[in-house]
Order: sequence, then structure tokens, then C-alpha cells
Amino acid sequence: MKCFSLTNEDIQKARRLYERERIYPINRKGIFLGAVYCIILQSDNYEKSQKIYKSLISNNLTTLESFKQNKRKVKKLLKPARFPNRKLEYIYKFIKWFERSRTVNKIIEDIKNGRRDGPKLREEIAENAPGLGYKSASFLMNKVGYLNLVTIDIHMLRWLKNLGYEVKIPDYKHIGGIQRNEYLKYEGIVKELARKCSIEPTIYQFAVWLKSTSQNFFE
Repeated sequence: MKCFSLTNEDIQKARRLYERERIYPINRKGIFLGAVYCIILQSDNYEKSQKIYKSLISNNLTTLESFKQNKRKVKKLLKPARFPNRKLEYIYKFIKWFERSRTVNKIIEDIKNGRRDGPKLREEIAENAPGLGYKSASFLMNKVGYLNLVTIDIHMLRWLKNLGYEVKIPDYKHIGGIQRNEYLKYEGIVKELARKCSIEPTIYQFAVWLKSTSQNFFE
């Protein structure tokens, strides 16, 4: 199958990467760590972000309480990240939100009921959770099995532009980040492209990311 320059091999690699990115088990602890991972990954190299995240885990920073009690250690381990102080601030603001928010419990309940409210729950995160806009909120939702939501990153924007769609690509100097309505518009385009390829929108995005970044995780 040829699918807008995506091959069967591209799609199979995307599924394998998706399985590696999924959160197991899906509970409050897993979702909290998934959010921390999403914050670390923002505007950064994937493999470096993986190393930073794994260093947190290997240092027993695996619960909300352990993060609260070891801020100095977290700061040290985040140093290799791009914008480490900003990410540290986001993580600790997110912790305060996480402790009082019911959104995570709603996600867990929605998963039990068949993942019917993904867009609504993503919006709750994107609009209210510190450090997580629509892109990171979408990725977090992807990681807990919402395959109908799309992480619209710079690679996807360039992909759509190359396919001939009218897309605004941020440079953060003259063009700022995409707003909610633009995000949902681009997501709608990706969903239609994925439908034509007979694959889930999330898997389509993973395949585009792998192809665009030339990552070779499976060789």
C-alpha cells in the first residue's frame, strides 16, 4: 500500500513505536509520569529526553510525593534538557494542579467506558494543566490509548504543507504557536488522511514523525 508517501513498513514501525510509548498500567501514577515525560520532551531531542526521563525513574522519582520531596534532585537531573528551568517550573506547577484536579480520574473512568470523551478531556488538560498545551495534552492522551487524537508538531505541519495544505508553521519570531482553532483544523485534516489510509490518526502521526526525523529505532 502506498499512502501519501507512507509505506506499510512505515506504518508497522509506527505501531511498534506506539506500543513502546504507551502507559502501562493506566492509573494516576502512570498518567502523572506520562505528563512529566511530555513536559521533558517539549522542544527537545527524543533520545535525549528518553535518557532524562529514565534517569528520573532510576533515581526513584516515580511518584508525585517523591517529586515533591526531591526538587533539588529533579532540578539536577533536568539539566541536560533544553530550557531545564522552565520545565522544572512546569512540572511543579503541574503537580499542584494534578493534586486538586478531577480530570485524571475522569480519564481513567472514560477508559473503562470505551474512551468516548477524548476530545473533551484533552481540552480540560490543554486549557487547565500547567505546562501542557494542545500538543502535549494530545500526546499524553495518545499514551493512554486515545488513537483518535493527533499530536500536531512541527514535523506534521511541514508534512501537511508539503502535501499542499495551507498551513502556518511557527518560527516563534514572526509566527507564534498555533491556536486552538488552527490546531483542531489541522487535526481534522490528519484524521481525513488517516481515514484514507485505513489507519488510526495517532498511528498516522507516529509514522510521519518517524519518517520526518529519520529515526531508526528498530534496526
